[in-house]
Order: sequence, then C-alpha cells, then structure tokens
Amino acid sequence: MLKNQVLDKKLKEEGYVAIDFFTEEELEKLQHLYHELHKDMDIQGLFFTNQSPDSDYTTRARQELKAIFEPKIEAIFDEMEWVQGIFIVKSPGAGEFRNHQDWSLVDERKYRTYAIWLPLINTDGDNGTICVVKGSHNFYATRFRSPTMPYAYGSQEIDELAEEKRIPLKLKAGQAAIFDHGIIHATSTNTSNQNRPAAFVAVKPIGTTLLHPYFNKEENKVELIQVADDFAFGYDLVSRPKGELYEKMDYIAPEIPLEEFAQKIKRAAAKSNVVKKIKYRLNGAVG
Repeated sequence: MLKNQVLDKKLKEEGYVAIDFFTEEELEKLQHLYHELHKDMDIQGLFFTNQSPDSDYTTRARQELKAIFEPKIEAIFDEMEWVQGIFIVKSPGAGEFRNHQDWSLVDERKYRTYAIWLPLINTDGDNGTICVVKGSHNFYATRFRSPTMPYAYGSQEIDELAEEKRIPLKLKAGQAAIFDHGIIHATSTNTSNQNRPAAFVAVKPIGTTLLHPYFNKEENKVELIQVADDFAFGYDLVSRPKGELYEKMDYIAPEIPLEEFAQKIKRAAAKSNVVKKIKYRLNGAVG
C-alpha cells in the first residue's frame, strides 16, 4: 500500500510507521487552515470536526483538508484513495483517549484501510501524542468495528496490559503516524498548557465499497451498511446508518485469553531488531 516497499513491510508487520509527511510550506498551509477555522472556538476536552453541528465549518474543513492531503496520498501510497479527514483537538488537561480500534471502513476479509495521524505541533507523551500496541492489528480477526460493535479488547485485564505495553510516538509537527485501522491505539493525556491539534485522515483501496458495520443486538447480527463518504459527519454513534444493506451475518465474539494476548504482544516485540530499525530509518521512518 505504501510505495516504499521497506516501509510498507513495516506497516503490514507492525501495524504502523511514522514518516516525514509534509514540507514546511505544506505544513504552514495546514496550520493556517486550522487557525482560521478554529480561532473563535473555545475548545474544551477532546474535539472532533465531524461532531460539530456547524455544517459550513465541517464542509470547509473536509474540502480543504482533502485539497491539502490528496496530492501527498497519491505520492506516498499505491492504489489508495482519500475517504475523509477531520481535525482532532485535545485541550490542556484533557485525559487520555482510551485504548481502541478505529472503525472498519471496508470488507476487511478482503482489504485493509489506514489512518494518517498528523500533529500540527510537536507531540510526545506529555501533550497527547498517539500510542500504539505494535502488531495488534493482526492479533485476532476483529474485522468489523464501529461504535455499536462490542470492543473486542474491552476486558479490564486486556486493557491494562495494552496500556502497559503500548508505545508513545514522539512526532514533530508535519510528521505523520500511518497505521492500520485495526491496531490498538490511544492518545495520551495533554498535560501541557496549549491545545494539541492534529489532522486525521482515512484512506482505502481505490474503488472499494465504503461499509459501516452496525450491530443488531436484537438479532445478534452484524449488518454491513453501504454508506456515503460523509456519513460520519453528524452520525449519532448509536443508530443504524442510512444506506443499502450490503451483507448480514451472525456476530461471533472473538475469544481473547489474557495469557495468549500477552504472548502475542511479546512475539510482536521480538520481531524488532537493530538491523530492521536501521533499515527502516534509512528508508525514512521516524519517531
């Protein structure tokens, strides 16, 4: 999916890779857009563009983010296309965004999709950077994910172990973490005295159908709904989204024993070595 085959191998094996994404000029353009759109907002806690009721704001943010990111997506990825983009802002004192997996966007029995998380300021563990559990996108077949679907890694023991083992990524403004939507990740507490703005963009294989899994509790079924690319803007996170039914299937909860989960984390960590790290660095990996 990445044109650089060495970094693509890292992305597929570890579930993430961090790279220099924007030039200084491109970053300044993104920062100007952010400040212009949010200059009159009093942001408290964790803010997502798609949760704003202001349609003029969300429309402009989507359109201009696409104009800024799309050329870079075409340059960095192979056969991938823009799905949607938002700003995510974490205010001073806002707590961590707990361990989670992102929504699945396509039929993951056939395809994978990826996120681009790009901070507009330098980030680390003290101001809300992104943290990942290496290799967790491949631990279990959690192919259908959404707000209505039960979180596969939601037990307290699993969550605590994931928190202990996750890796905070130290990124400079304009660098990006590219990660599989199925990886377990979080963002740390913002203990700084300023907002931590980031752009968040989703990409999928060109021509694939955009799907949202809805959990029908009454029937214990997963309904894959074909949705529009802007459906998440204004979505209430609990209702069945509008769209044509693509497929309906039984829901089978994955069994995730704690000891087995721990062993998977250990094996994923053991795959890293100095030679690989040097090779990734020489091909542009950062963080």
